[in-house]
Amino acid sequence: MRAEVEAWFIELPEAQRQIAFALRHTILECSPAMEEKMRYKIPFYDLGQPCFYLNARKQIVELGFYHGAALDDEYGLLTGAHLKQVRHYAVADLKDLREKELSALLFQSLDYLKNRRK
Repeated sequence: MRAEVEAWFIELPEAQRQIAFALRHTILECSPAMEEKMRYKIPFYDLGQPCFYLNARKQIVELGFYHGAALDDEYGLLTGAHLKQVRHYAVADLKDLREKELSALLFQSLDYLKNRRK
């Protein structure tokens, strides 16, 4: 499975690859126990249930928050208000990556999932 995930990153155009690797690094830094697997031909990040995913679109890379609608997006990073559950953080240029704010949202999402299981 790991080879399939790695292949997804390698096949991206260089600019998107850099963004995707940076997003992946940020996700895994927030939870080293995160399991990375392919679903629907894109990488998903799970902790016993789906948490996040990456998706390359035309000129951007999206980080999907599986339960994003439940988050308090105080930084205004997420899009997809028209969706019932999922929200996205879209990055078109690596220099626009807001890692500190993104990490806060990732931790908030992980806390939400942990409390939801109780």
